Amino acid sequence: MFRRHTHPWWKSFVYAFRGIRRVFLRERNFRFHCAVSLLVVVMGVVFRIDWTAWAVLFLTISLVLGLEIVNTAVEELCDIVSPQRQASIRRIKDSMAGAVFVASVGSIGVGVAVFWPYLWEVVIKLIGSK
Repeated sequence: MFRRHTHPWWKSFVYAFRGIRRVFLRERNFRFHCAVSLLVVVMGVVFRIDWTAWAVLFLTISLVLGLEIVNTAVEELCDIVSPQRQASIRRIKDSMAGAVFVASVGSIGVGVAVFWPYLWEVVIKLIGSK
């Protein structure tokens, strides 16, 4: 019926971090998204954004990184299920790539909405100082 877990609760964190590490080491796009996420966090600190903006940014970062991890898992599963090329597998992989793309484009919109006022202020100061 229900399976009992035979490992300590904290082992779940070990497995999760192992999975994240594996995706980070093997997937170029995940590393790119991590780098952009780090840049966004640095910009948030530099511009001293408010708590609401931090919440929106962290949710957006989590969505994109999480979808990248799911995309990797689905691609690997598809490769196991059907090592040969198949139209249905291609559609599944394309759909997952599309999901990551939609989240990534949405994250650009979030970044613009959060940082535009700060960046515009910097531009105005630069123009005014000439």
